[in-house]
Amino acid sequence: MMLVIIFLGGAANLTNIDASDDMSFEIPIIYNGLSPSTSNNPKTNVSLVPYAGYMDALMQLKMRRRGHMYSLDTAINTPWSALKSSYISFEDAAKLEGETVGLIQNMKNPSLYYVNLLAISILDGENHLALDIPPKTFAIDDNGRGGFFLDSGTPITRLHTSAYDELCRMLSVVFLLSHISTVRSIHRQSYEYCFDASLEDVEHISVVFTIDLVDVKITDKQLFYEEVDIANNPILCLAIFKADSSDPTTSILGGFAMSDHNIGYDLHRQMVTFNPTTC
Repeated sequence: MMLVIIFLGGAANLTNIDASDDMSFEIPIIYNGLSPSTSNNPKTNVSLVPYAGYMDALMQLKMRRRGHMYSLDTAINTPWSALKSSYISFEDAAKLEGETVGLIQNMKNPSLYYVNLLAISILDGENHLALDIPPKTFAIDDNGRGGFFLDSGTPITRLHTSAYDELCRMLSVVFLLSHISTVRSIHRQSYEYCFDASLEDVEHISVVFTIDLVDVKITDKQLFYEEVDIANNPILCLAIFKADSSDPTTSILGGFAMSDHNIGYDLHRQMVTFNPTTC
């Protein structure tokens, strides 16, 4: 069976493309990831991420393969009428193409899968700046906590405190060299890191996540989002936050970062593929 979910603005349309007559129907709410609200009503809401426990559609439907490709416009707060199409595909329709990394099952919680994040670095033009992060920052501890997950249902990437602090420290150095000044948090939250700049000012800056031996590079609107300060002046903010205080050791690569990638999961082979593309 091949099942494809196509996002065309408001609701999601599901099509069984192997059926003799196309079958399509609408689901009012689909949570594609670990959004807290996925635990509210398992009878009416569907989660599509491969490690979201009992709410995971792959496990509910006994599917082993899934792929998704989200338009960057879909990941960002764009009016419904202006959204581009994005896709979630299952089984044979799921495209497993590009670079491959391993999916690691959490032995303490077998419904959870994570990936092996080895390093984070910053690309400033041709300069490559490696972050100084303790070796076991992204490891799963003896209680099954921590790790680095892929979750397209969480818009903003979240990092372990030590990694987040080091990223901000190194970005401050890069911004200083580019004559970009940091501005005070707009929402008075310690994890928001904003600066007096435009997307054009930071187009030479990227952040690279090295997963196994694969470099996943994020830049532009995958890495930054536009905001306004208290005086309604345009500013730019980092689309990476510090890990939530209720779970400070768990890191997540979120939906902004994974947009404009075709990402495929195969639970049977315990692998995930990354292929940069334009949706």
